[in-house]
Amino acid sequence: MKRTLSSLIVAGVLVSSVPTIIPMNVVNAAQVSQDTKMKASTQYVFVDGTTQKIASLQVNGNTLYSVKEIARYTQATFTYDVKSKTYTLAVNGQKATFTRQSTHITSNNTKMELAAPVNIFNNQTYIDLESLVSALGGDVVKNEVTGAKFIVSKGLVSGSFSNAKWLNGSQILFTSEDENAYVFNVKTKKVIKQFPVLEMVSSPDGKQAVYTDDTGFVYLLDFETGKTTQISSDESFKAEFKWSSDGTKVFFLQGDKNETISSTSVKDGSITTILDDKVEYKSDLVISADGSKVFYTAAKQAETKYTDEAKSDVETIVTDGTEPQIYSVDANVQGSKPVAISSSKENKFFTTLLPNGDVLYLGVDVEDEEKLSELKLVQSNNQTTLVAEMQIESINMTKNGNVYLLVTEKDESSSIYKLDVSTKKLEKKLNTPQAVTGFDISLDEKQMVVMVSTEDGEKLTVLKNGSLEALTKTN
Repeated sequence: MKRTLSSLIVAGVLVSSVPTIIPMNVVNAAQVSQDTKMKASTQYVFVDGTTQKIASLQVNGNTLYSVKEIARYTQATFTYDVKSKTYTLAVNGQKATFTRQSTHITSNNTKMELAAPVNIFNNQTYIDLESLVSALGGDVVKNEVTGAKFIVSKGLVSGSFSNAKWLNGSQILFTSEDENAYVFNVKTKKVIKQFPVLEMVSSPDGKQAVYTDDTGFVYLLDFETGKTTQISSDESFKAEFKWSSDGTKVFFLQGDKNETISSTSVKDGSITTILDDKVEYKSDLVISADGSKVFYTAAKQAETKYTDEAKSDVETIVTDGTEPQIYSVDANVQGSKPVAISSSKENKFFTTLLPNGDVLYLGVDVEDEEKLSELKLVQSNNQTTLVAEMQIESINMTKNGNVYLLVTEKDESSSIYKLDVSTKKLEKKLNTPQAVTGFDISLDEKQMVVMVSTEDGEKLTVLKNGSLEALTKTN
């Protein structure tokens, strides 16, 4: 489930990895046609993550590509029937047929119009790249800034996806609405492994993940081997798994009403109770880097006063002091009492623990619906406002302690900013008219995966050269 401020209310710069810039058109002067409207050249195209040179032909403003070379790089069989003058390409159960100078292509008996007619030049046949790849069951992704094209020979994975998290420099983990989790290679745009699990939380090193099911049991999944091990047989409800930084323990909220905070050993599955104060509906669990402190948000229950001893007639409900507050508790001292580190009346979301021990959170005024959310900083119980007058949707802190904000602008576009907490300076890293619902930054902070909402569901993109490049597609 995606977590933005909007959804919650209703219920050093970062540099993207920049490959070496390759000229999009390398022209051999000897191949230039007498007709100035037709020119042969070479295009560099990424095919399943590998750069390939493909002969191309520019005709009346359209760029066509060598049929023979597309077949080679997509591993399709390629035949030509001289009598009918028909080309046939086939791969992975897909068959594409077309004729010389045709304006249409047939894919598995379905006729589709080409963006430009097939063309013959110097005994080489050229065709519209997107049309042919699509007819063979693939997709072509274009970077809107550089113009670079990426062929996904077997097609982008299709569905509605969310909760994308980086595992390492090339792989992400995400979940789908059909209750599956995927390990995905961003460079090749291909699914590596699929698991029948709705939601799992990856370890700090990106090699393992934990999850639970309806039984309440806790399982450990090894991404490399695909092996799943049950590490706990406790049947209580568990939520908000958070790994310790050394990967030896997993913290979680426990109980039907999230009333308990516990941890389990990854090695033997033993469960340790950290806090059981009977306060219900705890949320926003955060663990300090050394695992010594646990932070969470909770609200005291309102007091109901009655007019009679039988408590049959309610006189009033006292809500003073029931505003949600952020608490900390010592995880190393058994029986430690929680300490409130905030006292303001607004609702609090996205509690974030900075490396120096200060706490960030997103404050939302419960009495003034028109007031925008504010980013607050808590230092030694002193509270200051870092960012106001912006519709902040979520907070994301990297492993290195850098803070990024997802913002909905006044024109309804989405932006991602990097925040310098010490100076309050904001640096815009992305602005797009698309509706961004979440994002995650790679461990080296050189890449960003961005989740985008569409009419047909959520798709995943990667920020590359200033443009959001598709990783998945919706149905």
